[in-house]
Amino acid sequence: MLESNKESLKLEAMKRIVGLIAKGKNASELFPAVVKNVASKNIELKKLVYVYLVRYAEEQQDLALLSISTFQRALKDPNQLIRASALRVLSSIRVPIIVPIMMLAIKEAATDLSPYVRKTAAHAIQKLYSLDPDQKEHLIEVIEKLLKDKSTLVAGSVVMAFEEVCPDRIDLIHKNYRKLCNLLVDVEEWGQVVIIHMLTRYARTQFVSPWREDAMFDENNEKAFYDSEEERKVEQTRPYIMDPDHRLLLRNTKPLLQSRNTAVVMAISQLYWHLAPKHELSIITKSLVRLLRSHREVQYIVLQNIATMSIQRKGMFEPFMKSFYVRSTDATHIKTLKLEILTNLANEANISTILREFQTKLLTQYILNLGKYDQNYDIRDRTRFIRQLIVPNEKSGALSKYARRILMAPKPAPVLQSAFKDRDRFQLGTLSHTLNSQASGYLELSDWPAVAPDQSVRNVEVVEPAGAPALRKSKTAKSNEKFYSDSEEEEEEEEEGSSSEGSSSSSSQVLIITYLPPQIMQKTLLLIIMTKYILIHIVLSISTQFFVNCMCSLLHLCVFLACQFDAVSWHVHVSLQASSPVFVPETSHELLHRMTGKGLSAQYRFTRQPCIYGNSMVSLQLTLSNSSDQALENIHISEKSSTGQNIHRFNAIERLEPQASVTVSMGVDFNDSTQAANFQLCTKEDEFSVSIQPAVGELLLPITMSEADFTKEQVTVSSIHILN
Repeated sequence: MLESNKESLKLEAMKRIVGLIAKGKNASELFPAVVKNVASKNIELKKLVYVYLVRYAEEQQDLALLSISTFQRALKDPNQLIRASALRVLSSIRVPIIVPIMMLAIKEAATDLSPYVRKTAAHAIQKLYSLDPDQKEHLIEVIEKLLKDKSTLVAGSVVMAFEEVCPDRIDLIHKNYRKLCNLLVDVEEWGQVVIIHMLTRYARTQFVSPWREDAMFDENNEKAFYDSEEERKVEQTRPYIMDPDHRLLLRNTKPLLQSRNTAVVMAISQLYWHLAPKHELSIITKSLVRLLRSHREVQYIVLQNIATMSIQRKGMFEPFMKSFYVRSTDATHIKTLKLEILTNLANEANISTILREFQTKLLTQYILNLGKYDQNYDIRDRTRFIRQLIVPNEKSGALSKYARRILMAPKPAPVLQSAFKDRDRFQLGTLSHTLNSQASGYLELSDWPAVAPDQSVRNVEVVEPAGAPALRKSKTAKSNEKFYSDSEEEEEEEEEGSSSEGSSSSSSQVLIITYLPPQIMQKTLLLIIMTKYILIHIVLSISTQFFVNCMCSLLHLCVFLACQFDAVSWHVHVSLQASSPVFVPETSHELLHRMTGKGLSAQYRFTRQPCIYGNSMVSLQLTLSNSSDQALENIHISEKSSTGQNIHRFNAIERLEPQASVTVSMGVDFNDSTQAANFQLCTKEDEFSVSIQPAVGELLLPITMSEADFTKEQVTVSSIHILN
């Protein structure tokens, strides 16, 4: 069927082959026949061929190398699945001779528009590193670029590549730490596990210990009786204040304790155990106990971790002691771990409850009664023998006299030290912790630093959004859509040529659209509505340059007609009077966060009052605060910061003391648009890009008019609506 000329027969054959692979059957003998179809034009057939090649490319390297040129061409296929599959097959051919080709393909895929292709590039990094470790420096550059990716599809894969290639390069995580914390909830489950383990190691190197205050308190309690009060005061330390980034990690991972994935819950539990303050550890208890209802293998791992925790924190699991009672359906290794945990939890208050659970008398009688009627002769004989030995009667022989000596012979005392006492040196949930031996590739958790490193390394510079013109945005969107279309490369080259030739002219013509006066735009509204269907036809049928020329000519015509319409009184002008607002909200919006502003924070609110700086401006009230330990000087708005909007700047603030605030007013002309006003808020040493996004209601001014004027305006609006 694979040799047939019909695409349908080939497709059916590939479905059967992939089905055999899914069932575990060996289909490697079909490799020569399958690889011939890698250049097929049928997308569905090509996808199945790549699925097969990913499985057998490593085994049939010589035959796969013959098609390497086809794989390289597929890396530029318009279909993102084909591009990703080609890269996956290319990275599966583990031959050192193609390392340069793989490196080039990974670099191109890392900048692909599709997040799925970028995710595949992250997976290929690990394969290339295992094939040629000398490429480490080049791969680190790709990892650094992918770590900045904002797609949740890429985050887990690139962190996995980071852990495999360069787990010691903590500096690559600084700028992406907060982004990873915020994206964590939306990442796929196994990506969450990898990110959580990486962030656990990162936090142990960047934050001070949250247990330090408790440890100092314990040491003070154990000091000698005759220590003086002066010595105690000297050793008292400042109260512990958790780093905001440390709290961000704990806060964003807490909801994942409700995850359906056992590995995610275990990862969060070990993170809290190694990073959280001791008084917050109780929140992981219920989630761990919930996992005991899962499969036997999961129970074993969870019980091992609980056994380690119960040695140091008995109070965590004492309320759930009944969950560790031994059941008849439990496997032997599960029973052993449960008994270990109960031994760790035992104290004077609950020992009677635990012992009642193991009353030997009732258990012995129950077993002897069952054995008396058992179908096995040997069990019935043993039952009669033991009953006569431990439950003597008149017919019992002399052997019962020695029952105490037989059954209660001296036995070695049980070991009082728990087998899990020293396992806390390994990170919870790891293979090393399970085996109680350091496994290959295990990364130890570092000790808490005595002094926290500089937290400003995690500050990310806010990139000012560039206000691209409307036509240029549509051009970019059209070029992106071109990438996914099935058109030929020649058309793409012509498209690029036309865009480069018309870039200068289109930029000057877009200004007509952006800066038309609002009055003229209102008057030309009817003409634009009547020609909207013509414009749609133009966009779909003619080139971009011709569309720009037509749009420019149309706007010139609209402006000319609008000027002529002034003589015939297009609108009925009425006298309008501004009125005071009924409600002025006190809610403030954040303009600049104190972490981003290095201590300077700013909030703004709309006062809903006529602006004294101009009739077309919106009045704003700005509150500037200094939360740092040093005074801030020369706080002002940059002169060249506005992007199209007219901004009336407040007078520069010469000095703002620490923990002080000041309120200023400013005016912004949004040009009757909800487009954000972007500007630079500056101090003597730094500049911060900020933006104010107005709501539609904040751009409106309340007015009063007579009922007759309102009726006239209503008729005008209704007429426009009917024509539309």
